[in-house]
Amino acid sequence: MPLVEAGLLSGPEVESAIRDAVAPLLGERNADGEFIFPLPTSARIDTLLLGCTHYPLLAGVLRQSVGDSVAIVDSATATASSLAELLSVNALEAPGTTRGTAADAGMAGHRAPDESFAAPTHLQLTTGDVAVFRSVAERMFGEEFPDVLPIDLEAGSA
Repeated sequence: MPLVEAGLLSGPEVESAIRDAVAPLLGERNADGEFIFPLPTSARIDTLLLGCTHYPLLAGVLRQSVGDSVAIVDSATATASSLAELLSVNALEAPGTTRGTAADAGMAGHRAPDESFAAPTHLQLTTGDVAVFRSVAERMFGEEFPDVLPIDLEAGSA
């Protein structure tokens, strides 16, 4: 996480940190950097769940470190999929979507949405360094998300 927040997403320092972090899950490496597995097969991981929003940014380096035999699951993608399904099942999708209350006026007593839609606005909040967050966000999304504000979770305000 500190590497991502510092804007480091690749390079020897990142590769070394990732390799060291996943090594206990995979086994030891020989002098050539190949994994040797003193662990029984049943103790080796076959799936790596990326449980932090920072980790998908390191997916390429993680893939190189764990190899093709380990599945990598991005929890953000899985969570977004589950949320979309939950919204659909409960007819809570936003106006303009292709399913749910917006597309099926009268479903569960809802009326059709207005046809005019306001342009979305985006605001990013960070508990970390605003400049670092903005730098990483700009590399990922360009100028798509220009507003970044600090937030103090203890105080609960921006």
